[in-house]
Amino acid sequence: MLSKKTVLKIPKKYRDDIKGLQERYDLRVGTMIQISLKELGGICERDYLKIESYRGLKNFLLRAFGLTLNIYSQKTRHTEEDEYITTLKS
Repeated sequence: MLSKKTVLKIPKKYRDDIKGLQERYDLRVGTMIQISLKELGGICERDYLKIESYRGLKNFLLRAFGLTLNIYSQKTRHTEEDEYITTLKS
């Protein structure tokens, strides 16, 4: 368990990304965020708008915050697992 005095050093390359995500989402341990690639591109700008461009950010959020960032696009195939997760959220 982290104390209130624990300071997490966020790499410069993710600071703006995390700040943008914090403005829209509650970044708590164990949170799962489902977001479209288009929406994420508006929050966290990248040179190339591809899911792979956000792999480092996804890994950092998982390690540092225990937060799962699920990115989908119109080209991404939705699986039965995605439908199950969506059902649980409803």
